[in-house]
Amino acid sequence: MRDRFLTGLIGYPIAHSAAPAMHEQAAAALGVRCHYQIIEVKGAGHDDLRAMLDGIKRLGFAGVNVTFPYKEAVIDLLDDLAPDARAIGAVNAIVADGARLVGYNTDASGFVRAIAPLLTTVPRGPIALIGAGGVGKAIAFALAILGVGELRIFDSDGAKVARLAGQLAGRH
Repeated sequence: MRDRFLTGLIGYPIAHSAAPAMHEQAAAALGVRCHYQIIEVKGAGHDDLRAMLDGIKRLGFAGVNVTFPYKEAVIDLLDDLAPDARAIGAVNAIVADGARLVGYNTDASGFVRAIAPLLTTVPRGPIALIGAGGVGKAIAFALAILGVGELRIFDSDGAKVARLAGQLAGRH
């Protein structure tokens, strides 16, 4: 097992993120050293993201987290996707597996763990989801896994709502 890791977060704006301290302290509690690098890039296009991901491999990163606005944009730049990330269409974690980059989505599983206890103690009714982007999609999939009866999706982009509703059809 490695005792030192280089990891990070790609997104914008993220300079305020508590992720470095949180991840570095968690690693220390496990007896390993972790450096968590903020990779804040505004307006990165396809070529910029490709260069960043190539750098992740070349610099020896164990992996990176991905946040707004790049959770969907990185998908076609990865070597493989975990089934959840493929179904959701968004990635929030990339693992460097040798020369390969594999995308995962832990937003949905994390949300399920956090919200499941609440759903057993409160009356069930329609749930409003505001936003059909990367995190919104993950939360919608999590709610489908939890068997919510009615999910109402709102987003300023009606096409995103329609795509997400189509992705969720028959999933609970």
